[in-house]
Amino acid sequence: MKRRFAWVLGFVMACAPAVAVGQHRGHSTGATTPNEPPVDEDLTKFAHAVELQASPRQVLHFGQFTQSTGAARKKAQAIVNHATADVLHGADPLIDLLDDLQWEGTRFFASFTQMQKSGLKPVTKKLGKTNDEIKRQAKALQGARAAANEGEILAVSAKLDETLAKFEGQQKALAREMGISDDESGE
Repeated sequence: MKRRFAWVLGFVMACAPAVAVGQHRGHSTGATTPNEPPVDEDLTKFAHAVELQASPRQVLHFGQFTQSTGAARKKAQAIVNHATADVLHGADPLIDLLDDLQWEGTRFFASFTQMQKSGLKPVTKKLGKTNDEIKRQAKALQGARAAANEGEILAVSAKLDETLAKFEGQQKALAREMGISDDESGE
């Protein structure tokens, strides 16, 4: 009896490091036990969704982020439609709103967990590219304002309106991924 126990123990000890190494690296050893339940794909998807879920504070910040985007877009549209009596002075509030948008976005994205950064990377990468375009256009708007070039202010405001519309769509996609409803995001 002792000999059989020693043999089994020796076999287990010989196999244990190989199993541990395979599991340590995240690889399956291929062996399953009859008691091990099958992996439920729906449960895996649910767990992933929970990891990406926005916290209450993130929901608040996201609402402020989308409101800043909407306000900047409305101001750009007002300039394009000549709703402001003075195009030159109408550019100043738009520049301020674009600064607010950048600050709100920075605050929102700084609150991401590592899991959110990883899991939301495709959506946030698109937002980042569009945000870079908004920054370039904001710089062009500042230059046009400094040069008192009404025609350039109108042209840049029209581009900003298009870019901000695209940005709003990307924000909605991010909200869906994070489980943020339209009611919560302030839309």
